Amino acid sequence: MAEGKAMCNAAPFKFTWRINEFSKRTGKVCSEDFSAGGCKWRLAIYPKGNKVNYLSIYLEVAYPKNLPEKWSTEVKFSLAVVNQINSRSTVRKDTQKQIVFNASGKNWNWGFAFFIPLSKLKNPSEGYLVGDSLMVEAEVLVYNVQQNSLRVYTEEDTEAKVLSRWAELKERVFLWLLQLLQKLPKLPEHLFQGKPLILKQDWHKEKRN
Repeated sequence: MAEGKAMCNAAPFKFTWRINEFSKRTGKVCSEDFSAGGCKWRLAIYPKGNKVNYLSIYLEVAYPKNLPEKWSTEVKFSLAVVNQINSRSTVRKDTQKQIVFNASGKNWNWGFAFFIPLSKLKNPSEGYLVGDSLMVEAEVLVYNVQQNSLRVYTEEDTEAKVLSRWAELKERVFLWLLQLLQKLPKLPEHLFQGKPLILKQDWHKEKRN
């Protein structure tokens, strides 16, 4: 199954966030948590812009410090500021590709600093702020989740990717068992009561002689 086809057939999780009293908000404002693909997420918005004169919006992993150190996931998502007067003027931006999120480092959030100019957002005639209320939408599609060194697959994973990673996992387990066998100590000779251990290959040689 081709990855592009799987993306089209999979249904992303949709989340809508209404921010009331928007003009009074400052700094970073976070939404309530929501679940998608077995993970906890939230939206983060900067009403005054994240050091820019634009509305800034991000998708974040909720509570990344509570996740395993090697936790990671691949996500494709879109964010939108809804035009409450004319839906055709809704501003929507998407990642265009799968983004890797992880619990460590700087990749626990991803988004758009330059989402929409603040001057346009605050203009009442534009239709984004109505009654000092802003509506933000998110569509999140999670492809897989990796806990430590093993992956937890979601419904959005393609059949080809699952089979490929299953083969990868079997190979890793085989190599691990091989390394374990090499580390095992040799059995002491007294366990054989003084009789030498004859391998099948040696037995054939003796028989031919």
